[in-house]
Amino acid sequence: MRYENSAILIKSGHKPRLLVQAAKNGDNSFAESIEYSLYELIPEIEDYEQTETGIALSGMINVEPHTDAYVGNGGGRTIAMFGLMSGGKNFNLLVRNGQYWDIIKMKPGDWVLFDDKQEHMVMAESVWSGIAIQLKEL
Repeated sequence: MRYENSAILIKSGHKPRLLVQAAKNGDNSFAESIEYSLYELIPEIEDYEQTETGIALSGMINVEPHTDAYVGNGGGRTIAMFGLMSGGKNFNLLVRNGQYWDIIKMKPGDWVLFDDKQEHMVMAESVWSGIAIQLKEL
């Protein structure tokens, strides 16, 4: 599968207990790493490999529009994968796609792919926890 520019839902109902717990132990710093042993629980995407950039996010409701820098080793094209693990009533991930926003409505256990170098943000009505990881194109 080759990712193209839109944000896309790739998996639903995938919230292993250990990932849910890791996400809940995260914070809003965007710097709380998950243990490498948990990477095997993250969905695999054909034609991409996980980088060592898995982070746990928790305690937020809305996230302001922003872009992310590549934080792995080496070069190559990267994309982001995000899984909502708990909470997040009426959770929406918005990713800028040209002059428009792709809006992905998510519920716990949903995983999406998107270009994190594009402006993106989160809007929700309650606190949530999730796992984010960058993937490198093979």
